[in-house]
Amino acid sequence: MIPLSGPGLQFPVDPRFGRAPFFALVETEGGPEPEIIPNPYIYYPSAAGIAAAQLAIQRGVQAVVAPMVGPNASMVLASAGIRIIPSFPGTGNDILNYLREGRIPSIPPNPWVASERELLEGQISALENQLSQLKQRLEELKKQKEET
Repeated sequence: MIPLSGPGLQFPVDPRFGRAPFFALVETEGGPEPEIIPNPYIYYPSAAGIAAAQLAIQRGVQAVVAPMVGPNASMVLASAGIRIIPSFPGTGNDILNYLREGRIPSIPPNPWVASERELLEGQISALENQLSQLKQRLEELKKQKEET
């Protein structure tokens, strides 16, 4: 999975994993054409990286290639066994070519692996934040309904 700033491999790699507008799902050893998908979490008020990491898990991604992945998203990816491969500035095509040539090293996202407790605490915190946002939006909608 490669975060992209536009809807195709000709666009630059986006430096923000969780807030990239698009993701490219690519096969490094041939296979089907890359699939470009919009990031449904780009405008999340928080935890966009965690949600994007969960998307990677749902889509069966084996590696994320990005300039930077935040610590919470890194924990989610690492807990699922998804490698994080640091990338450099360039287009999605540049990154894909380098991957196919085996020229980008794979390194762990952090020198430590999160414990299950740390992972669950991070997920709970993100969910509590999302719940708070939803409750606030519900109250706003109730007020609007009362005013009309």
